[in-house]
Amino acid sequence: MKFILPFNHKAASFKISFDDSFLSIGSCFSTHLSSYLKSNKFSVFDNPMGIMYNPLSIIYCLKHALMGTVKEELIIERDGVFYYYHAHSMINARSKAELKKILEEINQTTLSKLKSVNYLVITWGTAYSFVHNSFSETVANCHKMPSMLFSKTIIDAETIVLETQRLLEELHSINPNVKIILSVSPVRHTKLGLSENTIGKAELIKASLALSKTSDKIHYFESYELVTDVLRDYRFFDADMVHPNEQTVDYVLDNFKDVFFNSELKTFITEWEQIKLGLQHRPFNPSSQNHQTFLINLRNRILNLDKSGNFDEELASINRMID
Repeated sequence: MKFILPFNHKAASFKISFDDSFLSIGSCFSTHLSSYLKSNKFSVFDNPMGIMYNPLSIIYCLKHALMGTVKEELIIERDGVFYYYHAHSMINARSKAELKKILEEINQTTLSKLKSVNYLVITWGTAYSFVHNSFSETVANCHKMPSMLFSKTIIDAETIVLETQRLLEELHSINPNVKIILSVSPVRHTKLGLSENTIGKAELIKASLALSKTSDKIHYFESYELVTDVLRDYRFFDADMVHPNEQTVDYVLDNFKDVFFNSELKTFITEWEQIKLGLQHRPFNPSSQNHQTFLINLRNRILNLDKSGNFDEELASINRMID
């Protein structure tokens, strides 16, 4: 008897190796992937303008970095703090000039990363967005401004595909070898309504599948389907019934590893995961001979890792505990 729906990922035409670097952008689920990659010693640049949900805002963030564009008219003030409609509210300042400088620096850093990264990972959140009525601009965040300023709309799959292709043309002109991993966040946008959440996700999946068929440098990773169609149970969600819990996130990331990591990298990850468990161990008697031997062996395992990652922090932590 089977209690889970059999699921086979589409094979990716490329495999990630240890020396690859990433720029990850999109919904809050993208931060889980970034944290996972960072914990395994990858170079990752995560959400330069903060978490974003709709496709156009994600595309605008990257296009504005490529062009070095900051739209000053979209910098607004609320309660003495300045925000930018194309950025998350975590990016703010006490003056318009200060915020513009911050945004320009983010664009410069993002451009530098886009020129060199091996992978751009995009996690769409919802196809629904809010358009500022005065500027006719899709915003990444409304920054708690009056709702009358905005109109809710849905971005159809055709528009997502077209705008993404335009972005990738510009990106490939400066980084022709970059590969794209697309995914749809399994986080439910229930505030929009359950039907609207489903419709929004459907447009994103349609667009992702269409884009993945246009190039062997683009792959759609089915994170949404893993959670909603394979696991299919509220016990895999947090108490809010919206966000996947830690167990579910780990399950999705294990599938990501199976789809994209080459055999050498999988071997490293297996060894490194065991070492990380050892680093988390807290002994009753740190000075005991058994624990000191354990620490020395753990240090040797790190030194013998056949990788060029930076393990200085872990080695320094172990050395502080060795008598």
